[in-house]
Amino acid sequence: MQNFYAIHTVHLSYGCSLSSGRLNTRSLYHHFGNKEGLLEAVILQLDEELGKVILEEWNSHSDEWKGLLSCCELSLKMAMDPVIKKIYHTEGRFVLGERVREIDAKSSIRPMAAVIENLIREGKLKKVDPETLARQINALLMESAIFISESENPKLTYSLAIDSFRIIMEGLRTR
Repeated sequence: MQNFYAIHTVHLSYGCSLSSGRLNTRSLYHHFGNKEGLLEAVILQLDEELGKVILEEWNSHSDEWKGLLSCCELSLKMAMDPVIKKIYHTEGRFVLGERVREIDAKSSIRPMAAVIENLIREGKLKKVDPETLARQINALLMESAIFISESENPKLTYSLAIDSFRIIMEGLRTR
């Protein structure tokens, strides 16, 4: 596997109309500043696409609690995808560091906090600050996704992570 910094910018741009002569290294740097800017743009696009998949999953549930659990579990399952693993959890973390977490949090904290607030209002979750809990769940998911993507046996690690996640989430429910 090539390191991000070892890849020439021209190789990053294939598939982006380079062969038609409309895109070259200079135009990439003009639009993105540098390779890091290009990677951030790719991660932002990937995050948007993943968000659409999560939203589709969310819309398939009428029960907010089941929808929340299902969407969280789907986000962990996505960590096994080789493209997501490479771009998001490997190169993204290495090159952009905390910026990857910021991108993920920006797209997920607010919607998750709104769901948590509704569940608290309905008496289905213990009373806590919705944003704080959303941030903690998001951190748990991000660390679990990294754990899964770095594992030598991602399917087993996913299964173990889901088991632990469900136990933690059940502890938040009112009885």
